[in-house]
Formats: sequence, C-alpha cells, structure tokens
Amino acid sequence: TQNPEILRWAKSSGLRSVRMDELSRLEVPNVAFDYLFSVANLTVVPTDLIAQARKLAINFHDALLPAYAGLNATSWALMAQEKQHGVTWHEMTSVVDAGRIVRQASFAIGDEETALSLNAKCYEAGLATFMTIVEDIGQGELSLIPQTGSRSYYGRYRRPDALATLDFHRPAHELVSLVRALEFGHYPNSLCRPRVYTGRT
Repeated sequence: TQNPEILRWAKSSGLRSVRMDELSRLEVPNVAFDYLFSVANLTVVPTDLIAQARKLAINFHDALLPAYAGLNATSWALMAQEKQHGVTWHEMTSVVDAGRIVRQASFAIGDEETALSLNAKCYEAGLATFMTIVEDIGQGELSLIPQTGSRSYYGRYRRPDALATLDFHRPAHELVSLVRALEFGHYPNSLCRPRVYTGRT
C-alpha cells in the first residue's frame, strides 16, 4: 500500500506490509502464493511480482474494460455523460488494464451522480464480485474471458479540456456533468477542479 494509515494499522496489528509508491523501491516478499490481488492500487505492480503468482494475478478496476482503462475512470465516464458504469476484475499483465476479464458487473449511473458517489458504487460492486471470485477459486471454476470492444486509456497526467474551465456557451447539462465528475467529497482530488475564467489575472 501507499497509504500511511494502512501501513501504521498493519504494523500495530503485527501484519507484514510493504510500502509501494513511485518514490520507494518495492521490496518483493520472498513468499510463495497462488493468487495476487491488487485492489484500489494506483501504482503499477512490477512484472516480477506479477510473475510470482503461481496461478493468477488479478486487478480491480473501477470501470467496464476495455473502455475507460487507466485512472479516474469514474470521472471520465461522468464527463462523457454515460448512463451505465461498472467494475472489472482482470488478469494483470505487462500492459495496464489489458488482461483477460475475470469478472464484471454493471449498474446505472444516477442523474445526480458525482465522482464520490460513483466510486462508492464501484467499491460496493467490487466487494460483491470479489466474493463470487473467491467462491469460484475455491471450487476450481475460475474462467477468464478476453477483452473485446474499443479500448480507451486515461493516463495519470491527462486532464479535462481547458483544465475544466467552465465554458458558459456550452449546454448547462454538460457543465453540470463536468462539475459532478470532479466532485470527490473529502477525498483528495488529483485530477482537476472546475474553474471559472473571469478575464482578470
């Protein structure tokens, strides 16, 4: 994890943890394991750690792949005014969000949806589908399906047009969608904030 609170909790609970971020070299644990799960992780898992999984390395993604691969998928979906969204558990490979699908679930996007509320729906769907994956693994029935359809990828440094500056010549529903897509509640917003250009510096 790269979350300091989780690292402190693990240490206080006597659980082994590994700090993982772009500034720290990941120390791959010298342990044997069949499955590796990457959940709510914003750092690319090293290929040597993926290869250590004897059966499968599985990643949780907050969108229906192959569309909306990459980061901030819920925000980009809201900006595009999608009516449906979902989650994907998929095989981890050397290409980000490109592996075979382990499980998907979809749901409707509400009219008042924000990035915060849509992310919450994703985590709820992610937990429910995780339980079915665990059951399938226990019964030896885990099956993988290749991704099909058009792929779009949203990288770490991609930003909304004009850095989310509101253009009041555009229809109101587009502006509302943009504002909701950038509403993260009390969580850090590393994507962008909607802004208004007044003409003054």
